[in-house]
Amino acid sequence: MYTAPDDRACAAPADVNHQLTTREAPKSKHREPIDPVVRLAVGKKLREARKAKKLSIRKLHDLTGVACTSISRAERGRSGILIETAALLASNLDIPLWKLVRAALTDDLDKTMHQPEI
Repeated sequence: MYTAPDDRACAAPADVNHQLTTREAPKSKHREPIDPVVRLAVGKKLREARKAKKLSIRKLHDLTGVACTSISRAERGRSGILIETAALLASNLDIPLWKLVRAALTDDLDKTMHQPEI
């Protein structure tokens, strides 16, 4: 956001070379925290899928660009991840995101992985 000289906040100038200086996603006022049990279950399934592909956290980082610490914290359920990040990780593990989430909620990755696409 561009701050005018008189400290009024206004839209950024329409400059074609203008780039945002932050990589943070906009915060929603209506964002509810993810249930820690669900966060832990999804992280557990991410780890199972990564290990099944015989990938280290470092190798998954190399494939996706997602920080090793972010992958580790997500796998341990210590922090949530953006849906886009979860989709990127799942894609690189050859799992559709919906199957990963369903497996986490039903606690059966092997059975879910062999279900046909919708």
